[in-house]
Amino acid sequence: MNFLALFLDRLKIGTKLTLGMGVMLAMIIAMALQSVYGDHLQVKEIERMYAGELMGLSNLTQANSHLMETGRALRQMILAPDAPSRQLARAELDHARARLRYAMEASDKVLSRPEDRQRLLTIAALLKQYMLNIDHILALLQQDPGFKTDNVSRFLVSPDNVQVFEATDRMMETLVQDQQDAAKSAAQRAAEFSNELTRQTILILLVALTLALAVARLVGNAVRRPLDDLRQSIEDLAAGRLDQVVPHLEFSNEVGAMARSLDSLQRGARAAETQRWVKSQSVTIAMRLQSTRNLDEFAKALGQQLTEVIALQAGALYVLDQASGNYRFQSIGNQVQPHCGSMDFSAGEGLLGQCARDAACLVHQEQHLLPACNRSGTVLAVLEVSQIEPFSERQQLLLDELLPVIAMNLEILDRN
Repeated sequence: MNFLALFLDRLKIGTKLTLGMGVMLAMIIAMALQSVYGDHLQVKEIERMYAGELMGLSNLTQANSHLMETGRALRQMILAPDAPSRQLARAELDHARARLRYAMEASDKVLSRPEDRQRLLTIAALLKQYMLNIDHILALLQQDPGFKTDNVSRFLVSPDNVQVFEATDRMMETLVQDQQDAAKSAAQRAAEFSNELTRQTILILLVALTLALAVARLVGNAVRRPLDDLRQSIEDLAAGRLDQVVPHLEFSNEVGAMARSLDSLQRGARAAETQRWVKSQSVTIAMRLQSTRNLDEFAKALGQQLTEVIALQAGALYVLDQASGNYRFQSIGNQVQPHCGSMDFSAGEGLLGQCARDAACLVHQEQHLLPACNRSGTVLAVLEVSQIEPFSERQQLLLDELLPVIAMNLEILDRN
């Protein structure tokens, strides 16, 4: 998660917004595709139920109805009082038989369950026998041109014929009832499938909403967090806290550009503050040194000021004696004896003499040797400062600023 947040923080704002909108658009498309797919599955389930259950129920119901029509037309043909009535009944009988055969063939195409297929085969066998009985009755009617139907009636109500008809009717009713139950079960399954699709859609919607909120939060944080960091840096800069590090300088986006501009502003403000502090401290020290009347007071005042400003641990001031040309020791801190072991030295003698001769700063371990030169370049004093920790930037600038001030005040003391 931290890696993802850092990755998003480094992106440009436009890229973040595009990424967020792209993720949300992808989720919308995914939801739309899931909805279309769910509708497709529901339509397929309805088509399967229609083709497998409802069509089978409809065909079997029609077959049962045509069976009744066949029996009714047969009775009307037997009871017809004249030839035209018998011919009309015969036409109705043939039509009913044809529709019964068509309904059975249609049922055979849509019924697929093994138990339904077995019942359909039983019905087909019974119907075959019943059709043979009808053909036998038609043959008897043709042999009776006087419309005497005693033999025909006896066969019609015979147990063999009645049993075949009733068995066929019962099997059809049983099969119709099974198809009704199957259609009801299919409708229940379709309803359950629809409910399941609804639950899945709601679940996907909740997941998509959660992801959308998560993406929105990530993108929002990726935009807000770096800006909050920069706002804090601006507040630190306005409050004068110039030592705080400006964050996100390494970013290559808009935040990085703002951070680098702010860092440049901070460096300028820090430099200006350092210069102000150096000037202020140097003026204060100069005024304090100007109030001294002799070299001892001068060294003591210098030591006190350096202790307050740069936390001086130990130090000494070696002042040029114009008469002898040597530099004589003056304690300005806790150091009461010179490190070189001698109270004075000449130019070029040891590190102190080298500093005085070359008018160059020297550093040896924790000792810092600083030459104080007048305008003509003459080294009037060598300031020795013992400091374990290295000088900060502002402390070094202050010492560089103080060296000419020390030289100038030493000239004033010498003239006085």
